[in-house]
Amino acid sequence: MRRDSQDDVESGGELTDLRTFDGGEVDADGVAGLVVAVTVTEGQLVEAGAPLLTVQVGQMVEVVFMNTDEMQHNFVLGASGALEAIGAAADALAALPGAVNQGYVPDVAQVLVKTPLVNPGQTVRVQFKAPDAVGQYPYMCTFPAHWRIMNGVLNVVAAPVRGRGAAPPVAAPAGQAPAGQGPGGRAGGRGQ
Repeated sequence: MRRDSQDDVESGGELTDLRTFDGGEVDADGVAGLVVAVTVTEGQLVEAGAPLLTVQVGQMVEVVFMNTDEMQHNFVLGASGALEAIGAAADALAALPGAVNQGYVPDVAQVLVKTPLVNPGQTVRVQFKAPDAVGQYPYMCTFPAHWRIMNGVLNVVAAPVRGRGAAPPVAAPAGQAPAGQGPGGRAGGRGQ
């Protein structure tokens, strides 16, 4: 499931065509089949308790990484439990000539998703399918020595169980009841 983002770098400004969730936390219940878009800034990766991003197994995810710092950073998603292994490999890579040409991302199987180095003031998007196994998957910046403090967790949860013959819910625009429900979430609608 390795995914690289090479040409999706944008310069400056915010991306307004995406659903952004405060603090980076996404409630994935009932959003089967939708792309979950999450914005993570460089500053959030440094704060204690970096954003916990929650998605469903197999769900399409778009991470928007905004570099609001004065130096380069990247976004790397690793296999469950692989923070230390990827970090150690990134540290070893940083000592080699040409490491910057790899964006300081080690070529190891535990790297599932990566972005290029993102310059100050730039934003990068990467889309990928969430892992098929429930678990906690670390994400980090692998610029030399950054992974130790610039990391967080992609929490992959099971999709909600639906009753036999039930149609998947339709996401409603913010402030509106889902399709088939009237005001206050009651069943019914026009003509009922």
